[in-house]
Formats: sequence, structure tokens, C-alpha cells
Amino acid sequence: MDEQEDAAASGEQGLVPRPLRQRASWDAEAPLQLLPARPAGDASVGVADLQVITSSIKEANVAGMERLCQALRAGGHEAAEVACGLGAVEASVELLRAAGSLGEDSEVLLPKTMEALWLLIDDFESCQRLIQVDGHSHLLRLARTAGAGDANLAMASFRLLAETLYNESRNARLWMEQFDPRLLTEALEWALARERMPGE
Repeated sequence: MDEQEDAAASGEQGLVPRPLRQRASWDAEAPLQLLPARPAGDASVGVADLQVITSSIKEANVAGMERLCQALRAGGHEAAEVACGLGAVEASVELLRAAGSLGEDSEVLLPKTMEALWLLIDDFESCQRLIQVDGHSHLLRLARTAGAGDANLAMASFRLLAETLYNESRNARLWMEQFDPRLLTEALEWALARERMPGE
């Protein structure tokens, strides 16, 4: 089996395509959207509002995901807990799983979905929701297959992984079959190869 066939087989099984080198590079012309610090959240966000917003993200549209992020920024931990209870983590991971069918919106929708997950997952219980729906394998797959050519997706995926991946049990299948340490060195290569733009 050659490298292309091996990578395709890995993709079908949900595994990280290990031998396939990424040959794309970050677009030096595209501005990086620097990710904000996690907000404290001091505004009251109603349960009914969050229910409507959480339902809307299942339609895989950028506007719905942006509304969720805005609500979570405003409501902080309390809003995140309510949204988690309404299935926002599971719905967001489903969008990551279906990345290949999202069409032209995926370039904006996927990093925004990862930002929503970062805002949602701020304690052990919410992280377990991500793990139970195999969220880390989808994040790693997208980082490996699309991160080389999309700086914002790479930044969003690695920020989320940095705060959640350690909650995987040491005997988890992910460590043996899906996590490739070479992804970390490749990500450094992507960043170093990108020419810094004036003002960045």
C-alpha cells in the first residue's frame, strides 16, 4: 500500500493519516485572527435563548455559530454549563465530523466551531462530553489534513487541544492509534514558514 492509499484508509477509519506529508503552506496574505482570552462573562443569558441558539447550530451555518460564541462570551461559565446541558458540545463535534460536506463555509465555520468548543469546555465534566463523542480524533484529523493550509484553523484546533487533550485516559485508543507526535513538529514548521506580515 502506497502513502496515498494508506492515508485514504486511515481517513475512512477515522485515524490520523500518518505518512502523508502536508505540502500546503499558510497564506502570508491572509490576516491571522488572534484568539481572545477566555472572557469572565458577566451578562445574564436566558436558557430559552441558549436553547434556540444551540438548536440553530445544527443547521451548520456561520451566523448560528457566531451567535453561540457571543452568548458564551457574554454569559461565561454559567452560560457554558446550560449550553452543554442542551447538547452544544455534541452538536459542535458533529460539525467537525461532517467537515467534508460543509462546502464553502467550512473555512470560517470550522475555526468558529472550535472557538465555541473552547468557550463551552471549561471544566472536567464538559471535557468528558468532548471525549465521549470522540471529539479529539476529529480535531486531530482536521489539524493534520487542513491545518497546514489554514492558520486560523490550526490556531483554533491547537488551542482547544492544549486545554482538553490531557483529560484522555492514558490507555485511550487515541494515544495508540490516532495521535501522531509528528503533527506537533509539522505545526512548528507551518508557523516558521509563514512570513510575518507588517503589524503582526
